[in-house]
Amino acid sequence: PGDLLSVSRAWREAVGRARAAYEARGGSALGVGPRASARGPLVTCTTPTSHRRHHFHAQLYASFCQQSWEPKELLVLDTDGPPSPFFTEDPLASTDPRATFQRPGTGDGDHPRRP
Repeated sequence: PGDLLSVSRAWREAVGRARAAYEARGGSALGVGPRASARGPLVTCTTPTSHRRHHFHAQLYASFCQQSWEPKELLVLDTDGPPSPFFTEDPLASTDPRATFQRPGTGDGDHPRRP
């Protein structure tokens, strides 16, 4: 983990990389790209987590899927420990293009859940 300033910096950098990756896939940070809809702009649910909270990840993903707003995406930022088994192995969550799992500031680089 580290001190608060370095953790905060790692989070800002991870969110910036996630936004850049989204825009590279054709989206827009302003919610007016291909993933925007007549209903409104893209909503990004950003969730901090750690290895101590992995047991909540199935519930987190289920809650995200039940939300009626579209378009939406889920960004899970895991701050320490091993990668989440749910977001790396679950057949649905690991292939959902709306969900991204990253591990910023863990000392072994970022590990997006998908390429």
